Amino acid sequence: MAADEEILITDVAEYLQLGVAYLSGGRTSEGFPIVTLPDCSKFTNIKDEDFVRVMTYLVRIPSLLEYDKGFIILVDRRTESWSGVKSTLMRIAGYFPGIIQCVYVLKPKGFLQKTLSDVRFKFIKDDFKFQIVLLDSVRELHGVLDPGQLTEEFEGSLAFSLKAWIEDRMAIERFASNCKERSSAVQTLSDELTQTPLSNDEDGALEMLLEHRKRHMEVREDLTSAMKYGQTLLSCMRRPLQEFPDQNPDKIATTCAIERLLVQLEETEKNFETLWEEHELKLSQCLDLRRFENEFTQVLIILDNIHDKINSAMELGDSVSRVQYLIRIHEDLQNDGEAALDRADKFGEQGNNLIDQNHYAVDCIKPKCSEVSTKTREISEKIKKRAMVLERSLDLQQRIEKAQNWCSKGMKLLAEQEMDRCQSKDGALQYLTDIKDCLDGVNDIKLNNPKEFRIMFDNILTTEAKAGITEVIGKMEDVKTMFEKRKESLDKVVAKFERPVQAVPATPVTPPSPDMPNGTPKPRKNRKSKGQVGNKKYTK
Repeated sequence: MAADEEILITDVAEYLQLGVAYLSGGRTSEGFPIVTLPDCSKFTNIKDEDFVRVMTYLVRIPSLLEYDKGFIILVDRRTESWSGVKSTLMRIAGYFPGIIQCVYVLKPKGFLQKTLSDVRFKFIKDDFKFQIVLLDSVRELHGVLDPGQLTEEFEGSLAFSLKAWIEDRMAIERFASNCKERSSAVQTLSDELTQTPLSNDEDGALEMLLEHRKRHMEVREDLTSAMKYGQTLLSCMRRPLQEFPDQNPDKIATTCAIERLLVQLEETEKNFETLWEEHELKLSQCLDLRRFENEFTQVLIILDNIHDKINSAMELGDSVSRVQYLIRIHEDLQNDGEAALDRADKFGEQGNNLIDQNHYAVDCIKPKCSEVSTKTREISEKIKKRAMVLERSLDLQQRIEKAQNWCSKGMKLLAEQEMDRCQSKDGALQYLTDIKDCLDGVNDIKLNNPKEFRIMFDNILTTEAKAGITEVIGKMEDVKTMFEKRKESLDKVVAKFERPVQAVPATPVTPPSPDMPNGTPKPRKNRKSKGQVGNKKYTK
């Protein structure tokens, strides 16, 4: 039999029930456990390997410290012959798997057998490496071993039942086997948890977390169940000790064994929970990281889309209505941008939370947060700049439209002035007032201030816009010129009516001359001088 071979109660129960040997729990004053080989008629029928198996099983029950101290072996051969004593001693010497402190042998009862045993023992006692004491009676046995550590068959006070002891051992070993299975399951899962690589995608990370949580709960429930079973078993073992503690040393050993198993189980559970907390945190952080990375990808797509739309929105509009349309488009883009920026801000908060939690992938998280933050600032600035440019473009187009309207109004005003009415003073004055009012409206247009234009519109003045402004300014100058000419004509009309009337003296009557018959002078021919346009010349 291999030294490390596991032996269970089920492997030796058959021989224990025959009475080959037992461990009652009794001890000497030095603390050596007592292994009892009771009177067994079938002892010689037991094979050596089975005897070794039984002895090995029994000596493994005490603690390691007790095992190292050694054992006392009590052999009852009161109904046997010397040959039975000798064969038992030879078997012990050859196959007992522990340290033997002493072997006490109750000799056969018959006088002849006792005498024969004493005589023959003298010839073989030196063949044994351990001490052997032959005892004639139980009374002599009580002289070397405390009766309180002996069972009833040796007139002791130990309340030992081999059947109950075997049942207790079966219960303990079932519990031990359960503990071993649980510990093995814990070790298997622990190895798998530490060796399983983390998932590279969100779905895989979530599935792994849920699967590992499920398996953790299963193992934990098994550990809890095993501990409850052990505690119940321990409670059952302690009941006899509460009534007769001194009479049940085997129960003490049994309860100690159960307590050791429970301590080992609790330690296993504690270590497993510590490992699980670390592993679960890592899985949770892995899931958070994959979600963070997915959100990073989505946020980048949204921000890049907004960025591209802003960059492609270069048109400034060539009319008020067009610019207003572009402003509405930009407002929609601005709303989309605000939603995108809000999502980017939440993404940044998510990243900062992971950093504050000492996430294992901090070095991966920080650059992504920085990249999104940079894009967010850039987009925000471009949205504001685009809004400002469109506002100025609207202002410019409104001024151009006002100028065009002013030109149209001026042309209409000139066209509607009736020539007949222009010749009257009231009509001329009215038209002059209308022209003045129209010219006063030019100041509200503010298209002819180069410095103001450079300040307000230099960054939005395209070649086409400059050409349009030049054209409308030319029209305005033309209209102003026509206004000035019309104003000059009207001023002359008004001046004509406001010029003072020149008095003409009356012509004196002369007496008739002899040349004039009937006193009427002869008419004279008028002569026009060169350069005269037909004005009459009056003489006194």
